[in-house]
Amino acid sequence: FETTGLFIPIVAFDLYVTDHPIRLGADFDVDITIRLGRQLDEHGGVRRLLSESLGEVYSVHARTGERVLVARNIKHNVLSRNDPDPARRRVTELHPSMNLGAAPERVLSFPGVAELSEPPPGYAELAFCDDPHVRVWSYQQTDMNRHIHAMEYVRMLDLFATERLTALGKAPRDHLIERARVAFRKPCFTGDEYRCAGRYHATDGGGADVLCAALYKGAATSGEPAVATQMYIRRRAD
Repeated sequence: FETTGLFIPIVAFDLYVTDHPIRLGADFDVDITIRLGRQLDEHGGVRRLLSESLGEVYSVHARTGERVLVARNIKHNVLSRNDPDPARRRVTELHPSMNLGAAPERVLSFPGVAELSEPPPGYAELAFCDDPHVRVWSYQQTDMNRHIHAMEYVRMLDLFATERLTALGKAPRDHLIERARVAFRKPCFTGDEYRCAGRYHATDGGGADVLCAALYKGAATSGEPAVATQMYIRRRAD
């Protein structure tokens, strides 16, 4: 920000965790790749520039001793200016100080709240899940920019999913949320009210169940959500 006047808010996560037993005292290896790219509009023009990071965590399996993937995160950040005007906020060219040319050639994309609000093909809805409680964000959940920290949304949606699983008769000890695809649309702030709702889906193909959950600003669970997620839930092997 100090050099370019730009900042990079998070717009999407794709989080994946395994359930491997890890050898006590073993190191964790973290591999990170960061790439710049451009998102295209419906006419093929540059809508905005993005940063995409892939982080993978590896360690040693407790029983077999092999190197195994423990977790993966694909994160998308948008290059943006701090301006109240949406048109002036949008960045379509790289700052000259980066010495990388006008724009990256790589084309990147990520799911929005509309896509994540619906299950993948082949899933059937089993239940509507509505949180009866209106909750409030605390100061402790705020990041350095005075927004609610991105992982706090994930944590609260994970809590919502766990409570809904219990209500559906699925014991949390027997189930793992192994993947969460998350899209952010509007930030929340300390003291804001919010409420969660979602729909639980299953497939005949033997894959993981999917909870399409959304977090809404305020007390109503209608309109466009602030955050949407697809949570992939499977029964634990042991």
